[in-house]
Amino acid sequence: MSVFIMERDLSVPLSYSCPTHAGKFYRARVFWSGSSLRTEATGYGLVFFVQRKLAGMNKEIKGLRCAVSGSGKITMHVLEKLIGYGALPITVSDSKGYLVDEDGFDYMKICFLRDIKAQQRSLRDYSKTYARSKYYDEAKPWSERGDVAFPCGYQNEIDQSDAINLVNSGYRILVQGSATIQKIVEVQERRSQKSLKLE
Repeated sequence: MSVFIMERDLSVPLSYSCPTHAGKFYRARVFWSGSSLRTEATGYGLVFFVQRKLAGMNKEIKGLRCAVSGSGKITMHVLEKLIGYGALPITVSDSKGYLVDEDGFDYMKICFLRDIKAQQRSLRDYSKTYARSKYYDEAKPWSERGDVAFPCGYQNEIDQSDAINLVNSGYRILVQGSATIQKIVEVQERRSQKSLKLE
């Protein structure tokens, strides 16, 4: 799994390569992924970053299943841009659990999600309108099958069990918009060491 981090934290190095990990960690400057004047810049920047990375590998984001956590501004802008690139965003979350829509979100569904959040209602209400969606209490979206993960809910969101779920659920790329993710690195390093012992 390739792990990429997009942050506004300017106190850390711009790039770090883990010797036992195939991916690189990137921390973006404000002009890369965020702006205090354009609130959509961080969310759009995360997706643009993935699209450019995939293009460099002769792949595209179109058709990939994407799990996104959170339900705030960054998450909504990530969803918008994923739809614009033809990806299939399937999850959002709140502090009580997560919502999965197997058909994926579209622009109308995003408007509905924004209305739910503006009225301070639970994401659970979404599943009352869309039959192929389900809300899971006290859970995170990382066990859903997918290709690209966007943890945008809160800092240090990914713990060890989440890292294991991401790897086991088939995620190949993780782009975090909020904080460092040491646990995913530890899980990947242990998995790499086990595969080396088997050879």
